[in-house]
Amino acid sequence: MKILPILVLIAATMTSSCKILGLEKEEEDNSTMLMALALAAAGSTSDTCTTEASSFGSGNTTYLALCNPTSGGAGRFFTVQGINVPASNAFLAIFLGFSSQPAGAAATVTAAGSAGQYVIQTGKSNGATDSWTYLKNAGQAAFGNTGEAWGVNTPNIYAVGNTNQEMCFEVVPGTNTPRFVVWYTGTNGANCASRTGLTQANAVLNFVGWTDAGTNPITLGQAYYRFSNTLSFNASRIIVSSRSNF
Repeated sequence: MKILPILVLIAATMTSSCKILGLEKEEEDNSTMLMALALAAAGSTSDTCTTEASSFGSGNTTYLALCNPTSGGAGRFFTVQGINVPASNAFLAIFLGFSSQPAGAAATVTAAGSAGQYVIQTGKSNGATDSWTYLKNAGQAAFGNTGEAWGVNTPNIYAVGNTNQEMCFEVVPGTNTPRFVVWYTGTNGANCASRTGLTQANAVLNFVGWTDAGTNPITLGQAYYRFSNTLSFNASRIIVSSRSNF
């Protein structure tokens, strides 16, 4: 059902009725109210939801569930907004394909019993210019620069002191291992808020070369997230969408 045309039609009908009665003030008030409702309804999308990440506590070592869109299936496009970097050596990790809440102090996917599970991690190491985003699955048991996809030391969007940065990524599932496509707003002309301009060509990381390719398709469903230390690396919100670009 198209909510916007219906509400606009109602507004127009009420306007005509009010004119007949000579109730110009009521006409104006009712028309304004209904048009506002129409615009609000047009702007809402059930294939997108938002998790407020600013409430993640600085001493929290648990993995929190991200919201789930109410239509279109599982989330596959994720946008992290309002990233702030007060200090070095911290990260955000998002976990995909887990049937239950991950556990443990480290953001890892162990090789045992983790088919279909993937982690994307983005953050700042101790190096002066080390802003990075990288990926792992069961084929790589530990994070590090020998991981499956060591991504993007440049540009240095996570330089200490930077505020209100934005990154986004899409998971492109398939019968084999998935493709991960990552963008930074302001790099290569990308803008995470304008998805029509996001392509594989202007991504900072476009990865599909897993060592276990062909044997480990991703299991999309509930996603989880965790900050290692929000005093050093934090974000305002994480937007999850079931709508895909590819």
